[in-house]
Parts: sequence; structure tokens; C-alpha cells
Amino acid sequence: MLLDTSTATLNLGRDEMARLDNACDTRIDCVDGVAWITIDGDRRDIVLSRGQSFSVESNQRVIVCALNGAAAVDVHTRPGRTRCAPVRRAPALWSGMQSWLRSTTLGTMS
Repeated sequence: MLLDTSTATLNLGRDEMARLDNACDTRIDCVDGVAWITIDGDRRDIVLSRGQSFSVESNQRVIVCALNGAAAVDVHTRPGRTRCAPVRRAPALWSGMQSWLRSTTLGTMS
């Protein structure tokens, strides 16, 4: 699902999750329950209870998950330019493997 709005409420059932892409400068407010937030490449696990918030400072993929039952979070994006650089994803492992296999196979055929 693509949300194109400055504010959205996500009502997550037990163990449900939502993915936020390009979420730099987004504030996530927990309005009910407990929400777990993880960010690709970030070693932190963020756990929010009702009334707590977290500001995303990265354009990496963000996963928001309900813990211990249902949770509701408000997602607030800031309009205009963000201070985060675009994400540069490394090539998929399989693509690299295919290249390596091609070079290995071609090398043994000569």
C-alpha cells in the first residue's frame, strides 16, 4: 500500500507490521499499545509505548510492528526537502553470485 499524505494512522493488529520507505524526517508517534521499530542497517531496536515518539533520520527501510497485541501509530511526514541522502542499495546477492558463476564458468571453458 502506498500512502501519500503528511499524516496517517496505522492500526496494527497483533504481530502485524508496516513498511515505510524513504521515511527520512518522519515522526512516528505511538498512540496505543506498544510498537517496535527497526531500520535496515541500524543496530538499534526502538520500542515505543503510548505517548512516545521517534524521528527517523535515515532513508533506509523502516519496519513498524505491533508487540504484545494491537498497536496504533501516527506517521507524520515533513513536507519539502529532507536532510537525508537517497538510499543506495547494494546489488542483490543473487546478481553478484550470477556474475561470479559466469566468470568462473567462462574461465574454466578456455
